Amino acid sequence: IHEIIEDDSDYELQVNPTVDCNFRCWYCYENHVKGSRMDVCMVEKVKRHIDKVLSTHHHLQRLHISFFGGEPLMYFSTVAGPLIAYAKKACADKGVRFMLHFTTNGYLLNRKMIEAFEGIPASFQITLDGAREQHNRTRFMPNGKGSFDRIVQNIKSLTDFGHVVILRINY
Repeated sequence: IHEIIEDDSDYELQVNPTVDCNFRCWYCYENHVKGSRMDVCMVEKVKRHIDKVLSTHHHLQRLHISFFGGEPLMYFSTVAGPLIAYAKKACADKGVRFMLHFTTNGYLLNRKMIEAFEGIPASFQITLDGAREQHNRTRFMPNGKGSFDRIVQNIKSLTDFGHVVILRINY
């Protein structure tokens, strides 16, 4: 047990960019603070933390960053995107393998985001609330339009790029 605890070859960093979400599912436990997100100062602090980990964990082989929330893909261009780009380069400079994970509803994924994951082993836990009809009754846009088809298309896009998708089916 002591050997496992002292092992510094892996480091996992959990980042919660926001507690806001693009949906308001009736069963969600989050408080959904509208507009909440990590500010530029906090993003810089996370970057400094990554630098510290990379310089002090002398046996580090893998850095894992996991994003969750609310919906962690909200504000991607100002929070998760810059952190991913920074960690990718910093890890490459140190010869450390960088790995990425998102727990997400999958709706906001787009090609630009998926391209940002290029060259990074990335996995995504994406939730569905059953088949199309059931899902769309629970998780829909403010205009009433369902989200199932777009989420499934985004899952297909991720797998086309070779990323791992873990489906969580809420029942």
